[in-house]
Amino acid sequence: MFDMRAYGLTERESAILRLLAGGRTARQAASELFMDIGHIEAPLANIAAKLGVAGRIEAVDNARRQGLA
Repeated sequence: MFDMRAYGLTERESAILRLLAGGRTARQAASELFMDIGHIEAPLANIAAKLGVAGRIEAVDNARRQGLA
């Protein structure tokens, strides 16, 4: 199972990654988390950096392969 704490993801970052891995778009994830779409880019960049991947698509793929979604 994908352990988000092992990567140092915050609760917000974990929630975003969970939603994206579950098939939501960034806009849908922002809406569900009561965030403005413009404020989701920084957490997405942090997620990618903490997971050591190039971007959102790789982060989501990595999370899915490890059983998050």
